[in-house]
Amino acid sequence: MFNKLKLVTRYLRDESRRLKILYFTVLFSRKRKKNRNNIDLSSVKKVALLRYDGKLGDAIMMCSLIDIIERNSPDIELTLFSSSTLVNEWVKKISGKIKIIECEHKKKLSPDFFGKFSNYFDVVVELKHSLDLKDIKILHSLNSKINIGYAKNSIFDIVIPGEFKSSRDRQIKAASIILGKDIILTRIPPPKIDKDFDFIEFERKTIAFNLFGANKYRSFTFDSAVKLINNWLAEWPDEKIILIPVPGKIEFLAKLESIFSNKNVFLPKQDPSLDLSLFILSKCDLCFTPDTSVVHMASALNTPTLAIYHDNIANYEGWKPLSDNSRTVFYKEMANEVDRGYVSDFDWHQLVLAKNDMKI
Repeated sequence: MFNKLKLVTRYLRDESRRLKILYFTVLFSRKRKKNRNNIDLSSVKKVALLRYDGKLGDAIMMCSLIDIIERNSPDIELTLFSSSTLVNEWVKKISGKIKIIECEHKKKLSPDFFGKFSNYFDVVVELKHSLDLKDIKILHSLNSKINIGYAKNSIFDIVIPGEFKSSRDRQIKAASIILGKDIILTRIPPPKIDKDFDFIEFERKTIAFNLFGANKYRSFTFDSAVKLINNWLAEWPDEKIILIPVPGKIEFLAKLESIFSNKNVFLPKQDPSLDLSLFILSKCDLCFTPDTSVVHMASALNTPTLAIYHDNIANYEGWKPLSDNSRTVFYKEMANEVDRGYVSDFDWHQLVLAKNDMKI
C-alpha cells in the first residue's frame, strides 16, 4: 500500500511539473516563431553558454565547443553563466578569453537575474537532455536572437538531432552550427595542470579510486568501500590504490586508509583540489569511479577508466567514458518499482572481467 502511494504521489508531482512546463513553453514560444524564419548565423558575435547548475561534467564537455569556436572564430565573444568555482577553474584551464558571469546556483537563482542581458546575445546554447520550468524562464529572460538546444522544446530555434546522443558530440555539433561548417574533433580539450605533487609515488601499477558520485545512491558507503578494496587487493595484490581526496569526505577516506595501513592504500595528505585530482589522474594507470565528473576529467586526460554506471542506456550514451581504453560495469537503476538501486550493487565478477579485458 505504501509503495503504491509513493508511485501515485510521484506521478502527480511529475504530471504537475510537465503541465507547467508545457504551459510556459507554449506561452514563450509564440514570441519566438518569427525568429525561425529569419535565422542568420553569418553575423554571430556574442554567444552565451549556461552552466548555472554547477555541473562539472557538463562543463568539461562544453569545453569542446569553447575550444572549437576560439580556434576557428576568435572574434566571437563567449560568455559563461556559472554558479561553481570548480567549473570556473576548469574552464579557465582551457580558455583564457571566455567571459565568466558568476551567479547563484540554479536552485536559488531567479530568472529575473538574466533580464539585464535581454537581447544582448546573438546565440544562447543549452544542450540539456530535458528542460525544467526555470530553464525555460531563463531562456525567455535572455531573449537571444537564436536559441540552440537539444531537448525537443519549441523554445529552441535550432534543435540538434537526437542521433547526437553523446554530450561531447552535441557540443561539437552546436559549434559547427554557429560556425557554419562541419567540425571534426575526437578529443575533449585537455586541461593545464598547474601544480606538481612529486611527493606522490607511482612506482608500481597505481589505481586512482574515487568512491563518491552525485548522491548517496551513486556513492559507496564506508562498509561497501571496505568490501570493494578488500576484494580488489585480493584479486590484484600488487596494485597500489590512491584514494582521490574529496571535500567533505576526508575523515571517511582517512579512516578507510587506516584500515588498510599495512596494504597498498594511500590517501594524499594535501587538501582536495582540482589540480591534485588532475595530477593523480594524469599519472595513474587506471581510474576507478562511479562519478561522471571524474569520468570526464579522466577522459580529457585520456586516462584508462573503469566506471560504474546505472543501467539507464540513454544516460550512459550521453555521458559514457571517452578515454581510448575504458570499460563500464552496470548496476540496476531501480532495485524495484519504487526504490532506487545503489552503486555498490554491481556484479563483482563483471568488474573483474572488465578490468582484465583492459590489459592494464
